[in-house]
Amino acid sequence: MDEELTRIRENFQENVKSLNDLMNFDDLILDFGIRSLEKADGFIKRQHIQNPLCDVTKALNQFKNIRSNKSLKPHYQIMLNQCVVLLVSYFSSAVEDIFTTALTFTLKNKESKGDR
Repeated sequence: MDEELTRIRENFQENVKSLNDLMNFDDLILDFGIRSLEKADGFIKRQHIQNPLCDVTKALNQFKNIRSNKSLKPHYQIMLNQCVVLLVSYFSSAVEDIFTTALTFTLKNKESKGDR
């Protein structure tokens, strides 16, 4: 029974982790964009490129402002709400699995002892 309960717990933890990753999707995308623009900005400055068409400072600042102001959050609100619904579903499924495992274990042990 301990192995089955451990499997249920680990499965629930994996599901929660994947939901956390999904709920932070906008931050992941913004961080990727910011890192890319910072690399480009650093390269442009090291190469002393003065062409205004190559300047990424404005785009970099916009990405940083979006991240700090959380201005994409309203657009992801529906997804976040669905994540909460999915989390409740994962939780109820885990509770059901625990209950079923414990009940099966208890019934099997009673039968093997001759208690009915």
